Amino acid sequence: PVLFRHVLESETVRGFNAKFGVPWLMAATVATPCAQYNLMAQDWAIIDDLLGGTRSMRDKRQVYLPKEPEELDADYSIRLNRSFLKPALRNAIDNGAGAVFRYEVDVSGVHPRLSPLMDDVDLLGNDLTSFLALAFRDMLSYGHCHLLAAFPTMGQGATLADARAIAARPYGVRLDPRNVFSWKPGVIAGREVLDEVRFWERVPAPVNEWDVDGAELHVRVLRPGEWQEWAMTPGKPT
Repeated sequence: PVLFRHVLESETVRGFNAKFGVPWLMAATVATPCAQYNLMAQDWAIIDDLLGGTRSMRDKRQVYLPKEPEELDADYSIRLNRSFLKPALRNAIDNGAGAVFRYEVDVSGVHPRLSPLMDDVDLLGNDLTSFLALAFRDMLSYGHCHLLAAFPTMGQGATLADARAIAARPYGVRLDPRNVFSWKPGVIAGREVLDEVRFWERVPAPVNEWDVDGAELHVRVLRPGEWQEWAMTPGKPT
């Protein structure tokens, strides 16, 4: 999923930083980013623009191509449309990931029960090598990556037989680093662990049968042994 930038209006929302896509809240809520995220997000805007290529550069206009003194608007538009962005960063990321994952990941030591999962780790057709290569691209782009082990939601009281009947199985999820906006560390037996992680996710919400783009912003909260999902509705998160 990509960063879902359309934050719904809320009584607690003081403003929205369009440059970084980070909502700033007057009072802390489930959607409040942590301080570390806010610091990192400031450096991601230029990364997004560079990865966005020529179109992204042109859309930002004078941010990257300042207008000359006394330059006419028509002349500036001509100069802007004759300007192109060399995809050096994208090429470096692609080449870096390609070099690291030039060869297939060795899964010969994987437990036999897990071996069938290696050919389609994320239920999107990506084998383990492709899945990890995508995560490595995230790390090269944004400094870190997030991988989540998930399992299909089963009804209350579901048994192992019920899961096997619908071929339910664990799968990997690659979370966009820009979407994971808060984390809370803890310590167990002297080791630092994560007590809580919060991230944005884009949930389809079509307004009618023909709407294929309608979506809502939700916040997912993960804690050891539990999870929550909050919908960003007008007024406050629910």
